[in-house]
Order: sequence, then structure tokens, then C-alpha cells
Amino acid sequence: MSWRTLLHLPGEEAYRQRYLEEYCTCSPLLMHDRMRVAFYPESFGHAFYQDTDRRGNSIPAVFSRERGQRLLWIGDCLTRPELPNFRREMGNGEVRRLILVPDEPYVVVLRAVKGMKCKFLTAYVVESASAVKKIRGNPSW
Repeated sequence: MSWRTLLHLPGEEAYRQRYLEEYCTCSPLLMHDRMRVAFYPESFGHAFYQDTDRRGNSIPAVFSRERGQRLLWIGDCLTRPELPNFRREMGNGEVRRLILVPDEPYVVVLRAVKGMKCKFLTAYVVESASAVKKIRGNPSW
């Protein structure tokens, strides 16, 4: 059983419109710890398209219905203090906040901007136990 009900819409444009209505028109959203998360229309492509297959091989970018169906989970992840949050420093010095739904497993990725501000980057189903372990290997937020 899913953590939250999956969203079933007719196609990519319907998911895009729902993303814009749900997140971009209300941006920034306030997290449970008062951090503000900004959502931008141009983030839809990165968040809801896949450009690698399950083995990590590059493929042409295609809309991911699996990601789209979990569109409403993003907002839930931001407001649930019981979900584990991790801090990941990238090689370029940028900081990511990873919010994990362990039982699915599903992760929301935010880019820390400044102070109590973040930008939504992407969200996806984590494909392997080793990837979940790697996420959990980061320090807590």
C-alpha cells in the first residue's frame, strides 16, 4: 500500500498543470521547520522527466508517470517532521536537503539557497536498497 494515494491524470500536460497549481502559484511553501521552499515552473522538466534507465544508463529524457503520480507527495514530505532529513554537500559546494519516505522509498530533493530558504529540485522513487543506504549515509539535516 502506498504512503499516500497516487494521482492519476490523463497525461503529461495535466500533471504539469497540477504541479503549477499545487506548488508554483502558492510558492514559497513553508516546511514544518519554517524553511521556505520555492517552486518554479521550469523545475517540472527536471523533476518529472527521467534521463537514465534503472541501471543508470543515459536515455532520451521522457516524462515519468511514476514521478507524476507522486506529485502530491512532495507537499506532504515538506510538512511531516517525522520523515528523516539528510544534508548532502555536492562537489561544487552546493547543499542539498534530502527528505526520505523510507517505506516507499521516495525522496524529495531541495537545494539550500540561503538561511531558511530552499528551492525544489526533484523527487523520485529510490530504485535500490544501496541508493537508500547512500542517502541515509549523509548527516542528518
